[in-house]
Amino acid sequence: MTSIEMYEIALKLYYANKIQEAKEAFIYCLQVDAKFFHAKFMLGNINLQESNYKEAIVSYKQAIKLNPTFTLTYNNLASTFTKL
Repeated sequence: MTSIEMYEIALKLYYANKIQEAKEAFIYCLQVDAKFFHAKFMLGNINLQESNYKEAIVSYKQAIKLNPTFTLTYNNLASTFTKL
């Protein structure tokens, strides 16, 4: 399965509130394609939701390195820092 196909499944799981399954699917995406920005961004979102703030910060910083023009990542990173 391609990373894009798995990403589509992961999003469906995420929006169905099957967060742990979605997290595993996003991780799979990154195992197939380590530079898959959207999967890294979504892992940040999940970590933020789960109050894993340090992990969320790491994910968002990695996502910024992959795509420095996606401004929502900066917003989410800043929001995460306020939770510490």
